[in-house]
Amino acid sequence: MSLDQRSPEAPPSTTLPMRTAWLVLAVVVLADLMDLIDSSVATLAGPSIHADLGGGQVTVQWVLSAYTAAFALGLVTSGRLGDLLGRRRLFLLGMTGFTLASLACGLAPGVAVLIVARTLQGLCGSVMIPQGLALVKIVFPPQHLRKALAPVGPLMGLTMVAGPILAGWLLHLDLFGSQWRSIFLINVPFGVLAGLLGRRVLPHRGGEDPAARLDLTGVGLLTAASA
Repeated sequence: MSLDQRSPEAPPSTTLPMRTAWLVLAVVVLADLMDLIDSSVATLAGPSIHADLGGGQVTVQWVLSAYTAAFALGLVTSGRLGDLLGRRRLFLLGMTGFTLASLACGLAPGVAVLIVARTLQGLCGSVMIPQGLALVKIVFPPQHLRKALAPVGPLMGLTMVAGPILAGWLLHLDLFGSQWRSIFLINVPFGVLAGLLGRRVLPHRGGEDPAARLDLTGVGLLTAASA
């Protein structure tokens, strides 16, 4: 099929060696895994956080739900921002922010700081995640895309099951006396690795739409309704 005959909805592909395309997929999957794990691991750590930092039951519940709420509120807007500002840029920005927020969670001296850090973690995750699939669709030719994405679904499902198991294992090990903090600090080396690798392999152009516009009124209404 010629370029002129191609559907206008199909994202333009970026010419990359297949080895580089698979590395792009690895970076995106690692980001997805970090997000999925962080949405579930804090549940088991609730009693440990309460014992260490104090705070009532409602306060601890905010520690658990701040991430999910912030992620949900930022998700739709971030997808549109990727069209406007560049998917590579936003992916790396989200990954950097997610890693720093994870570090802040692990070092939080009190419940208030932990809740703020969890909120920032969720917002950065919502910036990072929508760009990943779009980048994968750009770097893989159509005939290889299904093969590339085939293992992603089962891996995500396994991660949802393994997240609480990983949290329980880390809490049991109590590495260096870190107690609950290790479930957040473990993100830091993986985030640094994914960020450095992403800077090398992610395409500079990801099918952005310069004509896209951000509906600020819609964003405001969506945020208010979700809240």
